Parts: sequence; C-alpha cells; structure tokens
Amino acid sequence: MKKSAVALLSVLLLTLYSTPTSQAATINYYYSEHCENCKAFAPYWEKFVAEKSGEHQFEKKQTDASVENKNELLNRNMQYRGIAHTEIPAILVTDNQAGEDVLLIGLEEINLLPEILGENGRLIPGMESRELTSAIITRSGKMPTSLFYPFTLAALADASNPCALFVFIVATSYATVFCGRAKAVVYAVTFCATMFLVYLGAGLVGNRLINIIFGASPWITLMLSLGMLLLAVFHLRTALFPHQTRYSELPYRLKELIVKNASKCVSFGGAIASGVLCALVEMPCTGGPYIFALNIISKMPTASAVLCLLYYNLIFITPLLLCLIILLVAPQYVERLDVWRVAYRRWMHLLMGLLLLAAAFLGIINYA
Repeated sequence: MKKSAVALLSVLLLTLYSTPTSQAATINYYYSEHCENCKAFAPYWEKFVAEKSGEHQFEKKQTDASVENKNELLNRNMQYRGIAHTEIPAILVTDNQAGEDVLLIGLEEINLLPEILGENGRLIPGMESRELTSAIITRSGKMPTSLFYPFTLAALADASNPCALFVFIVATSYATVFCGRAKAVVYAVTFCATMFLVYLGAGLVGNRLINIIFGASPWITLMLSLGMLLLAVFHLRTALFPHQTRYSELPYRLKELIVKNASKCVSFGGAIASGVLCALVEMPCTGGPYIFALNIISKMPTASAVLCLLYYNLIFITPLLLCLIILLVAPQYVERLDVWRVAYRRWMHLLMGLLLLAAAFLGIINYA
C-alpha cells in the first residue's frame, strides 16, 4: 500500500513539473493543407520547433479539418483585429507567466516571431495583448484595422478644411478671367502638385521626429486624440457661429492680402510660391489631424509609411483636384466656386468637426 502511494505521488510530481506552465510560451500554429503560404512556411516552422522545443510548448491546429480550431482563430481575430474572418498562416503566442498573448497573421508578421521572443523566451514586457498585437502589425509594415479608420478620417477632415480651397479658388478664378483657361490650368496643376509635395515632405520629417521624440510612448495617442477633440470644438463653433473663425480659418487680414496679390500668383513660379506659402500658413489649421495621422504610422517601416502618406495626401488634395476638373470641363463655373465656398462654408466646418470627433473617438478607443 505504501509503495503504491509513493508511486502515485511520484507520478503526480512528474506531471506537475512537465506541464506547459514551466515553459516560457505556448505557441499555436494555425494552418491549412490547401494553403500555399502554409506549405512554404512548413520547413521553417519545423526547424523553429526543433530548435525551441525545450523552451516552449508547440501545437499545430488545422483550420480546414476542425471547426473548433477555425472558430478559435476567428475569435482571436475578432478580439485583436476586429475582423470577422480567419487568415492563415497564423500563430498565437501566449506568455505563460504574464498571461498576455499576441496574434501573428501572414508571413510578414510571422517572420517577427524570433524578435518578440526575447532571450528568456518571454513576450515584450510591460505591454498588454492588444497593444502588443498592434505594435507587431505596425512593425510588419501593415496598419491595424483599428487604426486605419481614424487615419482615413483624419485625412478626410484635413481635406474638408476651407483654407487651401480659398487660396486655390481665388488665384484660379483670377487666372481664368484675366489670363485665360490655359494659364489657369497651369496654375491649378502646379499649385496642387506643390501642396502635395510640401505636405508629403513635412510628413516624412514629422514622422521621423515623432519616432525620435516620443518613441514607443502609448500616451501620445491619447494626448493627440484629446487635441483632435479640441480642434473639433473650434470647427463646430464656426459652424454654429460663422464669425467665430479663430483657430479654424486663415486670419481675415491674410485673406485680404491673398486677394490683393492674386495677380502675382498666376505664373508658374507664383503658383509654386503660393502653394508653399499656403501649405506653411495652413499647417496650424491642419497640423492637428496630420500629426495625429503621423503618430499612427510612426512605427512603420519607411516604405510602408511613405505609402500611407501618399494615401493621406491624395485624400487631402482631392477637393483641389475636383476644382481642377471643373476648370477643365466647365470653366464657366470657375467664378462660381468662391460663391459656393462661402455659401457652404458652415457645412464644411460642420463636416470637418464631425470627422475630427470620429477620428478622436476611435483614437481614444484604440488607446483604451
């Protein structure tokens, strides 16, 4: 009887010390037999398992052969990515000590697996699961779905700002009336290109500065989101009280100066100068949404950040491009553009305020 009890106790102790909790992480690999990327990744997975089998617990889960495995991956996708479908190959890494985990989807993210498992095999310390997942997505060059929407909303809010539209319409209308449509088209194209390039350049510099100054500080997202809320209040105030334009439009004296000097802007050099000047003067008006967007992409690789900036600034100049199309197709309506701008100015501020509110709200949710 005593020998049986000792044998049972030995088995229990052996079981306790051989459980996965004594290992640094549990790594679940989701795959499908019909997935070409999974087939290509298989040799690397087997090699990684062979090298790290003593440090971690590994498990392969085939999603096309098990509804349970598929639903498990689907729930993780919903939890961390907000997407209601499964993508493979995917790896779920769970830190057995901290209880935090991270979901890697696609080969670009999976390639980062050795980086997120440090020398002790633990996940990056001090980061919650959602924050860590977002950081991994960004590091792989992709933008998380939860950040794509506030990024796009910030760009749309920037595009709704009437400042650049005012300068563009004044100079284009003057060029059309006094210099002919051909010269007006040259001005319009040059002005749009200049605004685009200046903002793109400012974005590249700003992106680098944010990365250097703030590093990985998560609170900067919250601070910028609160700043966006303040900007939204200014634009909503102007929508309700049209004469209250401080912090939401160009100063009245500067507008008068632009109108008086419109004749100097219609040349090629004048278009470049006015585009640069407008971009620099408008930065205080549009700087909030732009800095908010730059913070979102600050941890991305340079190539991915440039693509995001191209996307943002293309949205930003879309109203100017629409005015350019009107100039090309129906030049007789160019003189009415400023009338329309004045008539719908309050609605533009209302739209910008609501877009800023939405972007700020999503930014705060992402921080939380």
